[in-house]
Amino acid sequence: MSVPEEKEFVMRHCFSRWYTDEFGPKEIRYNIPWSIQLYCKSHCLEAYLFCWKEGSGWSIDAEYEVKFVGKRKNETVEEILKLADKYDSKNALKRCEEFLIDKSKKPLKMKFNAAIQYKLNKLKKKCMSNMESKEDIQEIAEEDARHFNASIWKELLQKALSLD
Repeated sequence: MSVPEEKEFVMRHCFSRWYTDEFGPKEIRYNIPWSIQLYCKSHCLEAYLFCWKEGSGWSIDAEYEVKFVGKRKNETVEEILKLADKYDSKNALKRCEEFLIDKSKKPLKMKFNAAIQYKLNKLKKKCMSNMESKEDIQEIAEEDARHFNASIWKELLQKALSLD
C-alpha cells in the first residue's frame, strides 16, 4: 500500500464577531468543500475546521494551525485588555502593558485606570512617574474612582504632596 501524497492549503476568513458561532464561507480545496468556524464556549474560544465531503467509508488525518490576527491600533487596546483578563491570558496582558507604556498615546487617566483594573504594576509605576502636577492627579481621581483601594489613594496622596 502506497503512502498518500501530503497536501496543504491555506484558508483565511475575517470573523467580524467571534462570539456568534459564525462559519466562514465554504472554500473548495482539492475538490472538497471546507470551512472554518469560531465558537465561544465556557470562556474558551475554539476554532474548528470542517470538511463537508459527503459519503462514508473514508477518513482524513488532518493537522491544522490557527493564527488569530487582529487590529493592533490604539483604539483596540482596551478591548484586548478585557479579553485578556476574561481568558486569563497573562501574555496578552503583558503585551498590552508594554504597548501602553512604550507606544500608546492614550491619556494618562485611561492608562492609570487600566493599570489599576488589570493589575499592571509596571504601567502604574510609569503613570505615577508621569504625573507632573496636582491637576494630573485631580483628573485621575475626579471621575469614577471607586475601584481605587486605600493603598492607591495613599500613593496618589504621597505623589500630590511630593509635587510641592
